[in-house]
Amino acid sequence: MTTICTAEISLYPLSQNFLDIIGDFIERIQSYPEFEVVVMTTCTHVRGEHARLFDILGQEILRVHQQTGQAILVCKFLLGDSVGVGLYETRDA
Repeated sequence: MTTICTAEISLYPLSQNFLDIIGDFIERIQSYPEFEVVVMTTCTHVRGEHARLFDILGQEILRVHQQTGQAILVCKFLLGDSVGVGLYETRDA
């Protein structure tokens, strides 16, 4: 049984060229065809299979740390198939 997870990610590299580092990180995450990715102003949503998502995030943050020395990665995780990515829309009552 496949378990789906959605991650809300914010990356804060402690580097002068932080925008390039964030852009590269997002491009690498987008390169995985098994993930649904939505980039927003302050965070990126990534949806995919739970174990694979955690594996790739671990690899990619290690890569950022190796490039920059230090970076902060803030993640929120939601479990389940019914959780989509992107902006939340309220429903009329």
